[in-house]
Amino acid sequence: MPEKRVWISFSSVGFLLVIWLLVCVQYKFAFHQALYFFNFRSVTADVTGSNQTFPYVAFHGAMNDGRRIGNQLFSLAAVIFVAELTNRKAVIPTGIRLTTEDIFQFNLEHISNPCPCQTIGERKHLEYDLNTEKLNLSDPKIANQTILVWGYRQSWKYTLTIERRLRRHLVFKEEIQQFAESFLRENVPHGWPRVGFVRVGIHARRGDSLSPHFINYGYTSPNESYFLKAMKYFTDRYSRVQFIVASDDYGWCKKHITSDSNSSDTVNVTYSYHHRPGQDLALLSMCNHVIMSTGTFGWWAAWLAMGTTIYYGNWPRSGTTLSRHFSQGDFFPPYWIPMTN
Repeated sequence: MPEKRVWISFSSVGFLLVIWLLVCVQYKFAFHQALYFFNFRSVTADVTGSNQTFPYVAFHGAMNDGRRIGNQLFSLAAVIFVAELTNRKAVIPTGIRLTTEDIFQFNLEHISNPCPCQTIGERKHLEYDLNTEKLNLSDPKIANQTILVWGYRQSWKYTLTIERRLRRHLVFKEEIQQFAESFLRENVPHGWPRVGFVRVGIHARRGDSLSPHFINYGYTSPNESYFLKAMKYFTDRYSRVQFIVASDDYGWCKKHITSDSNSSDTVNVTYSYHHRPGQDLALLSMCNHVIMSTGTFGWWAAWLAMGTTIYYGNWPRSGTTLSRHFSQGDFFPPYWIPMTN
């Protein structure tokens, strides 16, 4: 009889253990997801509103203000960041026209009427907004409404925890991919093998950044010495380097971003001109490394390339409106390299 009692006791314990294991398996994903958010995102969002009627995160209508490729991509990163943070679906309202959809295979659904909506803003345009992490989904203003992400959201920190997902959205359309591959294949320097050399993309933004309005706002533009110094960084480290130059001022680049004619066996400068912005972005992103000047177009070319990045360290000009929105540690990843003229 005592043996039977012991057997029943062990059986009960075993049964409870099985039930416990089943519960653990059932909630394993949620548990690890919670750990992921807590340990790697350091967020305080209350995601208890999982049964909300409008489980969307979308672009704010201000996206139709004429912003260009780089600014649109920062907004995309912020929308996906908030969607991941709140366990919602990132969508594009049908009234918003994104030129970046002509360049990338976004694979985001278009929703004709995602509202009622609640807008979340930002304090500064070129700074990570910590308040984004503190969304409270139990707040009735948000729980049953689509979240619209407003602002420019220009910070690498929005990309950090969603990098894999973001890169899956930023796949170039086939015709742009084929153009860039063909350009690079056809422009291998004469006498060079098709492999065994390094490509470095150079983006030189000039154009609007040299206008009085942009200068007063805080924009600066690097001169010839900056580009030559940045180029030397790579030629000192690699035996053969081809520089692919993309710019809105081909004439200036042809005159100032050059290589020593005596070094054609080891250094080559190839210029991309009369190409569409999306084509230039693809070219730069397919390089091993990137030298950027200023602005968001070159920023995203560098981010997509995933190599060594050199950026112009004297941007923006201190004491200006632009500089008051700017945080260097938020805008530039810490492993990118600043250089000046």
